[in-house]
Amino acid sequence: MKTIGHHTCKKEGSKEKVLKEAPYIAEYNYEKDKLQFLGTGYYFWDNNIKMAQFWGKNHYNNNYYILECDLNLEKPYFIDLVGNRGDILYFYKLINTFKKNDSYDKKWTIGHFIEFLKNKNNEIDGIFPFKAIRAIDFKPTKKKKFIFNFTRKRNNYTFLNPKIIICLIQKNNVILQSKRLIE
Repeated sequence: MKTIGHHTCKKEGSKEKVLKEAPYIAEYNYEKDKLQFLGTGYYFWDNNIKMAQFWGKNHYNNNYYILECDLNLEKPYFIDLVGNRGDILYFYKLINTFKKNDSYDKKWTIGHFIEFLKNKNNEIDGIFPFKAIRAIDFKPTKKKKFIFNFTRKRNNYTFLNPKIIICLIQKNNVILQSKRLIE
């Protein structure tokens, strides 16, 4: 799957330096309460410059760059928790397998569980070989303009502006194929 990723970062350093070094890693650290959504990685909005701008305004006090990248998310190193039912079922099976384990804690976030799986991959080769993850942030919104009902008689609906997050666990030229800096 190919897509465009938008990475928001603080406007520090020259454009050339940011273009060379970005995207920047977001570290997951439970003890320091750094609880990244999908664990440690390089975060992008999936083809959503509006969310990248929103993030820059709110998290970087309107002092930010947006890095626009061409991403190549291919099997077997990409797990898609948005649009691949097989990947979703696999991930859910992993959660249920380790829930039975003494090391699992019910208070774990999805990011904590992903970090656990990365470490488990060293013990159980191939259990979590992924270099990229895609998921939806379902934070409730008050904006109804993107909600469309399927029928008039039921409350079932679809949402046409999901916040889709991509986390690159590993930054490489195969996944991150090109990048441009947008102010």
